[in-house]
Amino acid sequence: MVSPHLSRWLAPLSLVAAVVLVLPRPALACGGCFGPPAPPGALPGVLQTAERVLFVHDPPSHTTRVWIEIRYDGPAKDFAWVLPLPAVPKVGVGSSWIFDRLDLATAPRFRAEAETDENCAQYVPPAAQPGSSPSTVAGSGEPPRPESLQQSGGGCGGGGLGGESIGYQVSGAPAGTGGGSDGGGGESGTVVQSTKTSADGRLAGVDLLDHDQVGPYEYDVVEGKDPALIVTWLEQRGYAVPKQALPIIAAHVAKGDVFLALRLKSDAGVQEIRPVALEMTDADPCVPLRLTSIAAVEDTSVVVYVAGPGRAVPKNYLHVVVNPAKLAWVGGVDNYGQVLSAALDEAGGHAFATEYSGATTSLEVEESLSLVRRQARYGSWKALYEPGKALILPGEDFQDFATVTTAAELVQTLGFSGILLDDALAAAFEDHAGLAEALGYASALACYNDLQTMQVALPSELDASPVNGKALAASLAALTTTDEPVEEIAALIDAIEAQPKLTRLAMLISPDEMTKDPIFAFHPSLPSVDGVFETNLNAVCLDGWYPANGVRMTLPGLGSWVFPGEIPSPWAKTSAFASNTKDPRFVDAPFALRIELLDEWGSPAILVPTQALLVDAAIAGAQPGTKSLPAGMDIDIGTAWSPPPSDPLVTERRHASGGFGGPFGARETTLFLLLLAAAVLASRTWRRG
Repeated sequence: MVSPHLSRWLAPLSLVAAVVLVLPRPALACGGCFGPPAPPGALPGVLQTAERVLFVHDPPSHTTRVWIEIRYDGPAKDFAWVLPLPAVPKVGVGSSWIFDRLDLATAPRFRAEAETDENCAQYVPPAAQPGSSPSTVAGSGEPPRPESLQQSGGGCGGGGLGGESIGYQVSGAPAGTGGGSDGGGGESGTVVQSTKTSADGRLAGVDLLDHDQVGPYEYDVVEGKDPALIVTWLEQRGYAVPKQALPIIAAHVAKGDVFLALRLKSDAGVQEIRPVALEMTDADPCVPLRLTSIAAVEDTSVVVYVAGPGRAVPKNYLHVVVNPAKLAWVGGVDNYGQVLSAALDEAGGHAFATEYSGATTSLEVEESLSLVRRQARYGSWKALYEPGKALILPGEDFQDFATVTTAAELVQTLGFSGILLDDALAAAFEDHAGLAEALGYASALACYNDLQTMQVALPSELDASPVNGKALAASLAALTTTDEPVEEIAALIDAIEAQPKLTRLAMLISPDEMTKDPIFAFHPSLPSVDGVFETNLNAVCLDGWYPANGVRMTLPGLGSWVFPGEIPSPWAKTSAFASNTKDPRFVDAPFALRIELLDEWGSPAILVPTQALLVDAAIAGAQPGTKSLPAGMDIDIGTAWSPPPSDPLVTERRHASGGFGGPFGARETTLFLLLLAAAVLASRTWRRG
């Protein structure tokens, strides 16, 4: 029998709760957010808090698609962005839908199962069990950070998605004034040479390669031989460029990179911000981070999706595996973010965790991509799961209704279409067919739902009622139009599905750790990662009798341990809750089960923790196609964390105060003995009489 305390608490967790670390996000791309000048000592007005990036390379066409989205705090009207690239890109807008759906499919999930209670001989029900069970959400704490090894270099390499993104903000000064900003603690303004601007706004020494508008953005692509002139060009258009950006711009000018400068159009609002979609030739997966440090929050969330021929691995960053024993299993896993952050810190701050890696044909990924296809075609309201309803696949479009001429044909087409009806669609059907009124329904939605699912049959006298199918199809299409980039979404999904593997890597990184740009490659044979953390939690009666006063936690492959205390719940009688994270055996356990160096070949190398910073520095310049470690460098091979010995099964039947076994308290035991003695004396007296 499973204790109701434990089974009720486990109910939501056993359904596999997904945790999405990235905060709610408006869209755009990675890079530094350099806002208007802030008062001395104050934080800049715009701070980057999270970003999601998706890389897909198509070898036959030598095309790389990159979708990038960030979450930042600050006014949308102030946002602008500059990105160095190896060639002039095709610029478009993306959709958050694909990120949201992939997050739901691949973010860490936590599954706890309950089995038979251990060592419990009698059930004593609690007096009351009100309230609901705790939920499982991402942690957001900020554990102490060790100092990171400060490095230079490590930029996005040649032939790849070139270099750091140079963010900037529209300053308060009008265009042409050259107003600058330190972007949050840096030196304000950049010293540049005297220049001349042509009548059409062009700058001598800076070539304008492309200028256009796409979605809510206007953008320019420029190149030049003098980095100071690039900075001047930006400043003359009212962009605040911190001085720290000049050396990075210079490095990209030396490589021959071009610069994409993009910002919101003057009439665009915050609700229109969306991801930026780039298409270029044979770009390596690389996330520009160094300039992000100028205006970013502590523990900025970075989630990177890479579709390719194998599992994606970081080349110039280390890799960690989260220790499941540090997750707060008893009471609901609410500290994953804290554990991940601390595990990354144990690797020196320059590390990723692989949260998912699997075939693009897997059920989770395939279903998510299918939902996005439907969202793009029908509008977001149409592809969402509805509580209590099975997922129904809609038809290709509404053109099937265009050939309808009678009510009978309409009902038949509706039944085969699989459309998820809402009030607006039902109203359109009613306008053209009038069946709700004819059948006496007060609700058009209820009527057409019943007709679609054959809960009600159409009377024969209504079969031949005329319906203008062409007009109906047009009305339905008008209700489901979307401003999402349907063709771009379809092309991206096709590119993802053409690759064997999709990998999700995540990290939390603070500004002082953003000293190199992570770059990724592919390992053809590393095992998949399903992203599911599992445990068994069983109630334990330490004394042998209900109510349970302990919990056994079993982690597959690691061990099984018993923790004294109650199950946290709204009806718990004491505050003595069981806790695996506060148990002395686990308090000092590492947050990283192991720290690894992954490469494109061979098995993962487990590092001795004390060597993490040394190896991190050694791989700073690693590039795809070559060994990450420099030739001739040897490292000590470590081992994963060794858990404490497992606890044996609890079998003791005893009284807490030392009395004989049984479900009695000390007072009841004493009273029972006194009554027994009195009975014996009475019996003897009666016999003598």
